[in-house]
Amino acid sequence: MGLIKKQTIKGTVINYIGVIIGFFTAAILSPKVDPKYIGLVSVIVSYSIIISQIGNLGIQGITTKLFSKFRTNDNKHNGFLFFAISISIIGFLLSSIIIIIIKYLAYSNRDTDDLFIQYYWYIIPVTFFIIFFNLFDNYYKMLFNAVKGIFLKEFFQKAGTFTALLMIVTGFINFKTFVFVYLLGFSLPGILIIIVALLDNKNNFKPNKKFIDKKLKKSIISVGLFSIISSASGIVAINIDKIMIEAITGLSATGIYTTAFYFSVIITIPSRSLLKISSALIAESWENKELNNIKTIYKKSTINLFIVGTLLVIGLYINMDNILVLLKGDYAKGEYVIMFIALAFLSDMLTGTAGQILFTSKKYKYQSYLMILFVLLIIGTNLLLIPKYGINGAAIATLASKIVINLIRYIIIYQSYKFQPYNYKFLFVLLISIIVLGINYYIPKQDFFIIDIIIRSSIITITYLGLTYLFKISDDINSQVNSIIKKIKK
Repeated sequence: MGLIKKQTIKGTVINYIGVIIGFFTAAILSPKVDPKYIGLVSVIVSYSIIISQIGNLGIQGITTKLFSKFRTNDNKHNGFLFFAISISIIGFLLSSIIIIIIKYLAYSNRDTDDLFIQYYWYIIPVTFFIIFFNLFDNYYKMLFNAVKGIFLKEFFQKAGTFTALLMIVTGFINFKTFVFVYLLGFSLPGILIIIVALLDNKNNFKPNKKFIDKKLKKSIISVGLFSIISSASGIVAINIDKIMIEAITGLSATGIYTTAFYFSVIITIPSRSLLKISSALIAESWENKELNNIKTIYKKSTINLFIVGTLLVIGLYINMDNILVLLKGDYAKGEYVIMFIALAFLSDMLTGTAGQILFTSKKYKYQSYLMILFVLLIIGTNLLLIPKYGINGAAIATLASKIVINLIRYIIIYQSYKFQPYNYKFLFVLLISIIVLGINYYIPKQDFFIIDIIIRSSIITITYLGLTYLFKISDDINSQVNSIIKKIKK
């Protein structure tokens, strides 16, 4: 747990630096740009992310679940990198064919002057860089260096897209150049991680064809196949809403939804680095049959992420009026999207490392089945709710679908392994939440919204964390606070 805690702290710091950059991007710059332009780049990115998961050909899952069988002390890892890169190149070629087919099947009826059609082919290069970022990011994660990928994605990607928006807002570039610069900025993590990997002397790109025997090959094919289903389905589920909103209501609504969606993504920041590094440790624990270690990770991750996630959801709720000061005009329509998506992400955090536990276990196929169900739920509820409630309908669809899938996953893990991370402390978190929400109504509203955010958020955060510490809800949080107190005393 020491490695998890150390890398989680580093990763979270980097993530929140990205959040600060992203905040200025989404809250300050995006509302100054026509929503249809934001919607355009959002749909291109969503398509690229979805198709890249098919193009990975399951190498992400293979890396997470089977890398421990390749691992060696001489850093050659039995030619794993050569194998992974070869698979990814084949996957990219397949992705390109899929992109071409979609263009001529799904969008054949659209006019050539349609804004999305004009920039459709940008999907191919963006997909390439996503595939290879995921490849090397997962590889470094299995070497217990998850921070490298987090830094490239959360800092450089955010900085790149921020730069693109700043340039168009200030009139430095026109719209056509903006699309190129924005997608280049989004692709920066892939570009940079390829360069980093090639320059890393510890990486070995030589093949070892003799290592993969029939038994391992069978495992690779099985894990790869179900990983494609699992990862692609999961990515489709969280990106298909933007594509469906564009198809049903247009690019402008997609731009509003995307901007509102970003505020909710803040909820997931604490979980990103923790889930990345913990998945590697959980896979190793399954391999070594250390079930108690998996139980500990599961139990601690659920309570810690729920505490932090709940605080962040409360932060969004109590500052909604201040957020709407920034989201003026059409963008203000995203108010309810922010809260529904935030609650959807909170339901994920309430399950901790459940997804990583299920996927790295012998019952990994169930994760794939769950993700297929997730896609079906998302598409079905979106088709039902978007025409009636617009972007709010898409957000409600995501919330309902996530709750159902997370509940089913919990039941599968409990029935299969008797892992049960929940106890009375979760009720204490809800009680504390009610208390701080009551306190919020007695905090005087400040005229200047930034001052109001600082004062309101500070009072609520101190009270929330103080009560959490007092009730000893999380051993990790109390240990961290005690460590800080000791340093202050010294």
